[in-house]
This record gives sequence, structure tokens and C-alpha cells, in this order.
Amino acid sequence: MIVLKKTKRFLFLIGINIHQIRMSIKGSMPFIKDYREFKRQFKKQKDFKTNADPIDLDGHKKGIKNLSNCLTTGGTLYLSTPIGRPRIEFNAHRVFDINYLLDLFAKHQLSLKYFSYVNEKGELIENADPFAEEGKNNFNLAYGCGIFELIKN
Repeated sequence: MIVLKKTKRFLFLIGINIHQIRMSIKGSMPFIKDYREFKRQFKKQKDFKTNADPIDLDGHKKGIKNLSNCLTTGGTLYLSTPIGRPRIEFNAHRVFDINYLLDLFAKHQLSLKYFSYVNEKGELIENADPFAEEGKNNFNLAYGCGIFELIKN
């Protein structure tokens, strides 16, 4: 389950595990103002992690567009996604080419501020240059995690 917290300049995507919620109900949950409303919304999205939704081959494009629309000019979006040789992992997710993502971001008025990635050894490479020759080849990754800090133009 994903909770969006929107401020004037930042959009936070917070992954929440339902077990954490059950254990935190009596505790402090400052990002959820009204637990009853949250529970109602959660019940609506109970099929979120199932294959009940129709397949949408352009879902990632719609997602980037929606995230961009949530930001005001000058707002920051932090996004991480699998990067490497472009493909769809069977019954799971997409792996994106960095250049494809940069073009997609540009179409939605998002410019790159910082880029880092986690390689296949689990090492974090900070402030990498995706425009360098190595970046154009996805840093020779078959499967890594790209971490983008984007600014809305």
C-alpha cells in the first residue's frame, strides 16, 4: 500500500506494510489524520497487490504523468525503480533503460537534479552521471536500482 503525503514542494511516497499498521493502530501515526478514513480507503484498494487489475502497458507513463501533476513548479520528486536492460519481468515489474526514463521525465517537465544507483553487488553509487558514456549503457547493469531526484520545471 502506498500513502501519498503532499506538501507545496515535496511529494513523499511511503510504502506501508499492513502488519506495521496493525501494530501501530494504538501508537502514533502522524501521516494518517483519520484512521477510519484510511481504513475505508484501504478496503477500496484491497486488490492493489493482486492481478485483478487489467494490464496497462502504458501504466508507467500514466504514473509519471500523475506524479508530475501532483507537484508544483520547483517541487521535488524522489523516485527509485529497477534499471538495466529494458524488459518486463514475468508477472512482476519493468526494468527500465535510464535514457528512456530521462526522456519520459523531460516530457512531463521533470528535470534531473541527482542520480544514484545500487549495482548488482548491492553497492550504492552516489551522484553518478547518467549522461556519460557509461550511463548511456545503463552502467553495464542487468538489474540495478536507479534513484532519481527530480525537480518540476
